Amino acid sequence: MIANDFMQRLASRRVSLTLILLLLCICVTGALVPQKSLLEPEEYAAWVAAGGVHDLWLKLGFTRIFSTWYFLTVMALFFVSTLAAMIVRVRALLRREKPEVSAAAISREPFSAIVPGVSPETLKLRVSGFCWSEGNCADGRCLTGTRFGFARWSVVLLHTSLLLLILGVLASQETYFRGYMKLGVGQDEQLDEAGFFQQDKGMLAPPLPRGLKITLLSFDNRYREAGYLPDIAADLLLEGAAEGPLRTRLLRYNTVRYGGTDLYLSVRSGFGVILHTERRDGGRASGYVTFHFPEKGKNPQVQAEVPGSDMQVNVEFLSRNHKYYDIDDIESPAIRMRFMRNGRLVAERLIRPGERTEVEGISYTFGKIDYWCDIAATRDPAISLIFAGFAASALALVFFALFPTTEIRLLEIRGTDAVHLGVRCERFRAVAERVFEQITKEKTT
Repeated sequence: MIANDFMQRLASRRVSLTLILLLLCICVTGALVPQKSLLEPEEYAAWVAAGGVHDLWLKLGFTRIFSTWYFLTVMALFFVSTLAAMIVRVRALLRREKPEVSAAAISREPFSAIVPGVSPETLKLRVSGFCWSEGNCADGRCLTGTRFGFARWSVVLLHTSLLLLILGVLASQETYFRGYMKLGVGQDEQLDEAGFFQQDKGMLAPPLPRGLKITLLSFDNRYREAGYLPDIAADLLLEGAAEGPLRTRLLRYNTVRYGGTDLYLSVRSGFGVILHTERRDGGRASGYVTFHFPEKGKNPQVQAEVPGSDMQVNVEFLSRNHKYYDIDDIESPAIRMRFMRNGRLVAERLIRPGERTEVEGISYTFGKIDYWCDIAATRDPAISLIFAGFAASALALVFFALFPTTEIRLLEIRGTDAVHLGVRCERFRAVAERVFEQITKEKTT
C-alpha cells in the first residue's frame, strides 16, 4: 500500500512539472553563466578568446551542462518519475474495466439520445470502422462499439519516448555532437586552433581523439552524380589511427568511420581567407577567416576576435563582380577590416592578397583564398537512443491526433421499440459529435 502511494505521488503531474521547471532553470543558468571548461588554464583562455562563452549552443545549455552533477541528478529523477507514470498508466489500461451499461449511465454521456422505432442493428450499420460486442444488462440488450481502441496506448508510447530521450542524455554524458571543424583545402584541423579564432565555431565541444589529423584535399560544392542533386563533396586524408592513413571521399549523405569516430559533412559550406598575425613581442598566429556564401548582390562578412587584442574585428570580403563560388571567377579580391572597441570604430583597413597592415601593434597579412566545408564528428552510441526517442514521440503524436478512441453504446430497452444511444470520445469532443450526428440521422432512400 505504501509503495503504491509512493508510486502514485512520483507519477503525479506536480512532480513532473517541478522537475521540468528545474531542468529549464538549469538551462537558463547555462545561458547566463559561462560553463566551467574541462580544459587547462591556457587552453581555457584560448577557448574564451575563441568566443566559446558566446557559443549559442553553450548558452542554451547543450554542451558542458550535460555533464554537471546537478543536471544528471534531475534527469535521473525525471527518468524515475516518467517510468512510474508509465507503469501506473499500463496497469490502468491492463485492468481497464468495461464501463457501466445502463440507461442512467448512457444518459450521462457527452452525447446521448433515445432513438425510437429502430433496432440496435439498424443504428450499427450507419457507422463504419467500429468493433462491436454484445451483452445484456438489467435494462436490456446492449451493443458496444469501439474504434481505434489501440490509441489508448499512445500515452504509454509518449512515456517510452521520454524514457529513451532521458537515457540517451544520461548515457552520452555530454552532447552527442562532438564538434564541427572548418577545414580549408590543404589545411588540417590544427590551423583554426593556432591562434586566430572566430566567434562562429559551431558546436565545437570536446576535441577529437588525440593524434587524429584530418586534411581536406579537395572540395566541390557543385558536385553532381547520377541520382544526386547538386551537392557538396570532399576528399579527405585521415591520419593518426591504428588502421593507418585513409583517403576517402565524403558526400553530405554518407559517413566514414575512422579511429572510433564517425565523420560526416554538414550542410554548411563556404570559402575563407588565411590571415597571418604578428605582435610586436614576436607572437605569431595563422587562422582561417571563414565566410558563408552570401545572398546575391551582398558581400560576405563575419565578426571575429584576435587573441592578444581587446578589439572586435568585422571582416568583409569584397569582389568586383560579386562572385564567390569559384576562385577563378573572383575579380579583384580584397578584405575590409573594421576594428571596433566598445561599439566605436578604432580603425579601418583595406588589404589585398599578399598585402600587410598594422593596427595597435599587431600586423595582419592577407594570405591565400580557399574553400572550406564543415566536418561533423560523433562518437556517442547514445545518439541512437535519442533518435529512437524522437521517432517514438512522433508516432505517439500521430496516434493522439489521427486516431482518437471513440465508443458507441446502444441499449435496447425491454418492452419498448426505442434504443438508448450514447457516444463518447476520450480526447476530441468534435469527433463524438460527428459520430452522434451520423448515427442519429435517418437515412432516406
